[in-house]
Amino acid sequence: MQFQSGFLPAQSTTEVDYHANLASYPLTTDHDTAVPGSELLNPLNFSVNPLPNGAVVADDVSTFLNESVAGGAITAYDVSGAAVNIQLRWAKTDSSSLGSGSVDTWNLFYLTDSNATGTDPAWQNAGTDYTFGANGQLNPASIRSPCRM
Repeated sequence: MQFQSGFLPAQSTTEVDYHANLASYPLTTDHDTAVPGSELLNPLNFSVNPLPNGAVVADDVSTFLNESVAGGAITAYDVSGAAVNIQLRWAKTDSSSLGSGSVDTWNLFYLTDSNATGTDPAWQNAGTDYTFGANGQLNPASIRSPCRM
């Protein structure tokens, strides 16, 4: 066997194929089936609005964790080829059960800085409203959402 010394350059991840199942009623820490809308992320509970393209600042992380559900983690690669673990969370932001034309809408967030403090961003909203029809299917069926690392 002969090996050549020319290595391929590292390449960062440019696309991830991610699948998730979301409950129609998320069991967030703050949910209360007797209180309509308690399962939703409420921007009024945050010092900085994390919707639609905002960040969750470190001071609001506890509230965010109580009003969202875990979305797992994915492994991506940075420009040097090093593995990066990306933590994901989902927050339901609107519900058809509230009536008046509301639809089930979710936002995806990813962890940007687990050591953030004060007003530093800790989680970033991916900036896409994922809406679901009355049949529970994503509408449209497939969406590309940018996540910038």
